[in-house]
Amino acid sequence: MSSAARRLVVVGLGNYSKELSRHSAGQEVLASLVNIASSRAGKKTPPKLALDLTKTAWYTKVNVPASANNDDGFSVTFIKPRTEMNNIAQAMKRLSSSPPYIVPPYLQIRDLFVIHDELRGLTNSFRIQTGPTKRERHNGVLGMEDHFGTGFRRVQVGIGKSREKSYGTRYVMEALGYRELWALQWDPEERVKARMVEEVWSEVERIPEAKVAAKETLVCG
Repeated sequence: MSSAARRLVVVGLGNYSKELSRHSAGQEVLASLVNIASSRAGKKTPPKLALDLTKTAWYTKVNVPASANNDDGFSVTFIKPRTEMNNIAQAMKRLSSSPPYIVPPYLQIRDLFVIHDELRGLTNSFRIQTGPTKRERHNGVLGMEDHFGTGFRRVQVGIGKSREKSYGTRYVMEALGYRELWALQWDPEERVKARMVEEVWSEVERIPEAKVAAKETLVCG
């Protein structure tokens, strides 16, 4: 990997108090992406997410070599906030304003990748969106926009939907079912390699190869 290689930040959103709930599906995908990145980097054992000095988030960094999707390789910092969805903005502010600056103070918005659950999205599916939230009012995403602005890429992980509209909040807070959890995991030691997660990783790999826009928004802490 060259010294000028791109540096990405991938954030998995979820509720700290409900780690295995549907609302924390983004953090399950994040853990799987750490495993894939480590595998691509030739590591036999994935690095463990470490708690930062401010106890705001768990994180780890992986240097990924060149591949078919990326000519130069890149580094990626994976972040799992240790907070509730409603407090994401404050957590990100701490991570970008306090040493050791887990989120680089001048991170370019195009290098920020956020993973979160999407109510109504089909289970075992995802879609990529760039720009401000429109249809959904996801508190975690709104918190990210409050701190970083809009323009970052979002992976919306489908978690299905409740048949009853009034049951939506309770539905997202329920624990992921066995099949739901299986579809979000990539762990060679457990012989689990979810295809959806591999497709998400392919999207991450393509980010450094994307053409640079004429004007870029800078994220400042």
